[in-house]
Amino acid sequence: MPKTAPMCSEASSEVFRLDAVELVRRLRARELSCVELMEATLKRIDALNPTFNAIVAIRDRDELLAEAKAKDSGPAGGALFGLPLAVKDLAAARGMRMTMGSPLLERFVPS
Repeated sequence: MPKTAPMCSEASSEVFRLDAVELVRRLRARELSCVELMEATLKRIDALNPTFNAIVAIRDRDELLAEAKAKDSGPAGGALFGLPLAVKDLAAARGMRMTMGSPLLERFVPS
């Protein structure tokens, strides 16, 4: 497989055409940085969430980018290394708002 050029934030839309296996391959090969992928993901959420309302709560962006930067400066980890993940709000995540699709739980935050 030919080596591809590193992707930058300007080409972020390309990352959403790739499957997870290819994204992880590029992250491990340092052809794509975790920060670039996180920035592209956050921009995509900003662009699409007002229409689809798929993301109920999101962690602090600075924390997410700091974690991505730490991944970039360390060794590649497990099978999902560097991939941003979303958790369905039917699963409790401490400190994250969880509605379970109900307006009655609009302000519920598991402790």
